[in-house]
Amino acid sequence: MEPRGNQMPELPYLDYLKRLHRLLKCGMESFDVMLIYLERIPTTYQLDNVSLYTLSLISLVLAIKYLEDKTQPNRFYSKVGGLDLRTFNELEIELLEMLDYDIHIKIFLENI
Repeated sequence: MEPRGNQMPELPYLDYLKRLHRLLKCGMESFDVMLIYLERIPTTYQLDNVSLYTLSLISLVLAIKYLEDKTQPNRFYSKVGGLDLRTFNELEIELLEMLDYDIHIKIFLENI
């Protein structure tokens, strides 16, 4: 997955995630799942700062689509992330392929 011209935001990474949370209006559970997706990316993939921001956005959007009842069109997500729609769609497919299209998350509840 190549950033394809996407430049790293001038925001520190934590501020970038806070911005995504504010603009995407998603639950914190989506961020939890985003982290799980990022952990599932094969170790052969070289992650740099630009791709971290891009992969975080795409992973978060996949998590939102998986968990949330109300979602937005990809055009909205691509605007928030500063990507053109075509690039966003291609990166979404590439991430799904890296995850072998396995976006299911098993949740284990203990002591409930």
